Amino acid sequence: MMDLLQRIEFLSARITGKLASFGALLMLCLAFLTLLDILLRWSANASLPGFNEIVQLSMAVAIAATFPAGASSRVNLTIDLLERRV
Repeated sequence: MMDLLQRIEFLSARITGKLASFGALLMLCLAFLTLLDILLRWSANASLPGFNEIVQLSMAVAIAATFPAGASSRVNLTIDLLERRV
């Protein structure tokens, strides 16, 4: 039984790792598109149509793609924004 659980855990870690890699690659593509948009605004006084909407939706998907890998690796996210005041 334990062997089966270890195999499932290993398989889920591999799958979620690939999903997180996709999310990171999507963020990298968005960075290059942002650079392209900036260069177009500077050189041609025009921007990519609908670029803000594309970035908003794609960034949400890219961030959400990294969450399962963190959960599979048992990584906890802590935010210490109000730690000193509370």
